[in-house]
Amino acid sequence: MDSDSPLNNNTSQNQFQTPHQTPLFNTLNTPLQKDIKILQINLARSRPANLFLHPNVIQIKPDIIVIQEPYTQNRALSGFPGNWTAFSSENLTATILIPNLSIKAVLLSQ
Repeated sequence: MDSDSPLNNNTSQNQFQTPHQTPLFNTLNTPLQKDIKILQINLARSRPANLFLHPNVIQIKPDIIVIQEPYTQNRALSGFPGNWTAFSSENLTATILIPNLSIKAVLLSQ
């Protein structure tokens, strides 16, 4: 790649640049940016899989958990702390859990 290429990436800031050296975007983290950890899992409606999830959530500390086929009892999610934000499909085949209490989520449509 030549030095005039739009994808010239020789800067210490790891930026894509135009031929005029104007950054298109910056991949550096700033104090205002925070990575979001998302854990995706299919629990296959299994209680043992649900129990196995908890130690991993403590270790990984995800901000958002996306679950296919969550474990339920009496048509309700089971085994998750009540202070987590939870959004589930009507037929309980998919759930989004938000254990990070600093994330304020709102369901716009179902």
